[in-house]
Amino acid sequence: MKAKRKQELKHDQFVDNVMTWFVKAKDELTPYKYPILGGAGILFVILLGIAGMQASEQSKTSQAWNELEAEKNKVADGEEADFGRLVTLYKGSQTEPWILYYWAEYSLSKFSDAKTEKEKAEARAKAISALEQLKEGFPRHPITKRSGILLAQQYADQKDWDKAISEYRTVLTSESEYVGEYLKEIAQFGLAYALEIQGNIKEAITHYEKLESGELKHWGDMAKFRLERLQAAGYRD
Repeated sequence: MKAKRKQELKHDQFVDNVMTWFVKAKDELTPYKYPILGGAGILFVILLGIAGMQASEQSKTSQAWNELEAEKNKVADGEEADFGRLVTLYKGSQTEPWILYYWAEYSLSKFSDAKTEKEKAEARAKAISALEQLKEGFPRHPITKRSGILLAQQYADQKDWDKAISEYRTVLTSESEYVGEYLKEIAQFGLAYALEIQGNIKEAITHYEKLESGELKHWGDMAKFRLERLQAAGYRD
């Protein structure tokens, strides 16, 4: 009975101490209650604003995806699409890299269908612009890694060999899981050919020889053909 009574007294003392602390804290904080309430109110407004911004961003992203799909459907139906409008409208959104990619792809299809040199130049310029924006704005995005080969090929087609070589090297040395051997072998052949055109025959031969033993027969055969031509012209590794 004494032990039980002692426990009850300890419990009562603990409760009394807690209550005393609350009363003391209340008395000490009373002069500051309005600043405290004001700070709490500001914090609440900030949190509410953040939640609102997140909800708005989610809504904007959803809308961007819907509009992107609508433009892609236009392309599939043979209609004119306007991906450039979406880039302007949804700049900075999570959807922007995909919009840029499809804009580049669409522009390249317009290039293939172009009837005049002016139309071809305009289509290629739009494709390069979209791919450059993609590279600069989203360097780590998977679609950027995969589309690097497109940018390299556009520069090569324009005979801008310095830029083509730079882009081919970027693809070839990429450690991204999104850049597989197929893209790397394309890049290696493109790099070798660009180096050959610029007169850097020794390095070009090195890349051609690597392609000869590569997994993809097509690029291996192409590399073998280029090597035979160089050897016929008197070049040796």
